[in-house]
Amino acid sequence: MIETNKDMVEYCVKLTKQPKTWYPTACSVKRSIIYHCGPTNSGKSYAALKRFMDLNHKAIYCSPLRLLAMEVCDRLSASAISCNLITCQEKIMKPLSTHISCTT
Repeated sequence: MIETNKDMVEYCVKLTKQPKTWYPTACSVKRSIIYHCGPTNSGKSYAALKRFMDLNHKAIYCSPLRLLAMEVCDRLSASAISCNLITCQEKIMKPLSTHISCTT
């Protein structure tokens, strides 16, 4: 229990030094993170979208822009792949979707 400022400081230090202890269940889940990095017009978005569409299991596309997240969701829907959309302004959830397009 936090009763004094000293206790609060100790608690904050513990949190910042051991972030893996914050969410033990989430940390125990096996995940793959694929990061596409490169210069402008190098095909990063194209490669990421192609890989995203090829996945048959749960996948999340994290976009830096709302319009890009919407475009990805629209492309998947046009390809008969059910995709949820989550942005600051809207949340479109479809039942049994395996893919999510969101903003970071």
